[in-house]
Amino acid sequence: KWSGKNQGEHYQSNHDLQKIKSLKNSIMILEKYLNAEIKENIFEKSNIGRFKIKNLWFTIQKENQGVSKHNHPKSILSGVYYHQIDENKGGELEIFLNNRKIEYSPKKNDLVIFNSETFHSVKPYYGHNDRIAIAWDAIYTF
Repeated sequence: KWSGKNQGEHYQSNHDLQKIKSLKNSIMILEKYLNAEIKENIFEKSNIGRFKIKNLWFTIQKENQGVSKHNHPKSILSGVYYHQIDENKGGELEIFLNNRKIEYSPKKNDLVIFNSETFHSVKPYYGHNDRIAIAWDAIYTF
């Protein structure tokens, strides 16, 4: 099932791909990374909770499509994995942080992780091949 918000915007799947059995191993690897590498940079080592993927979905941007400024307020961490992209063809990730705008040009197989409350957008993509990204939100559980 596809949902495109506005003309010129990307397409995205439902936000429930974490329920697909064939993705369980990949989700487990991501959660292991979040809990082993990212958690210690956010919380004290004695913290007993763990990150868990709440939502998982994919996005496809075609030529001249972007993503409007938004955030993910019902999660702690959000991230995006770039599965397929024509590099240096637009589609820069814009992260808005403390009156600053950070612009990142993704490459194939990049993984970007950020605070879910952080506003972000994606500039129009000018590649000839579809830009396919897998996005996710994580919660913290005890």
